[in-house]
Amino acid sequence: MEYIISISSNEQADKNIALTKEILEKEFSNVKFSSVINTKPVGEGYPQRDFTNTAVSLTSRLNEDEMKDFLRSVEEKLGRTPELKKQKIVPVDLDIIIVGHQIVHKDYANFSFLRKLIAEIRPFV
Repeated sequence: MEYIISISSNEQADKNIALTKEILEKEFSNVKFSSVINTKPVGEGYPQRDFTNTAVSLTSRLNEDEMKDFLRSVEEKLGRTPELKKQKIVPVDLDIIIVGHQIVHKDYANFSFLRKLIAEIRPFV
């Protein structure tokens, strides 16, 4: 199954995104990353830190639920906790945006920067 996943961070972003990339490259095949873009936080209560964002396309035998569990484990490994989430501090946020040819996450429609990043790795969504 092909997945396209968004990767975002507003806490030690360079380090956390690099570690995320290493983990994904080790675990999956056909891994391709987009460029990286910085954006201002959207919504209330975020610290005055920009988000660093990228997207990745990869192939896996995991079904969607298994992939969500795997991504959650990566987030936790890199320090994401309920306490930090309440403070809007995001060491890393991993969201499945596309599974196969189906858009499964609202962020695709909500964020033009994400559509741009995805277009770099999969031009025909």
